[in-house]
Amino acid sequence: MGSAGSGLQSAGAHASTRVPVASPHDRVGVVRASLAGRRFEGASHVVVCEDDHVVGILPIETLLAASDDVSLSSIMNSHPAIVHADVDQEVAAWRAVRHHQTGLPVIDGERRFVG
Repeated sequence: MGSAGSGLQSAGAHASTRVPVASPHDRVGVVRASLAGRRFEGASHVVVCEDDHVVGILPIETLLAASDDVSLSSIMNSHPAIVHADVDQEVAAWRAVRHHQTGLPVIDGERRFVG
């Protein structure tokens, strides 16, 4: 995917761990209710995970506009750009721009969500 970085130059070093995360089977109304009263490092997207693996992302604007009874799997981007934690931050930034995403899920070597 590109050059690997280390330390503060890596995508993993910049990954926010306190972000909204939900299951693809969750309903919009349940997810919206779960966000109320909580503080996040970033809340531009809901990261959709199954067994700790990223299966999609959902822009918060889409979540807010959807009906309560809709499942996340039906409205999420199921092919988001993702990066490994050791990828250089510049490569990660370019990938986000190319895919028109304001945030990228960061995964580890086992493809589990790390931030």
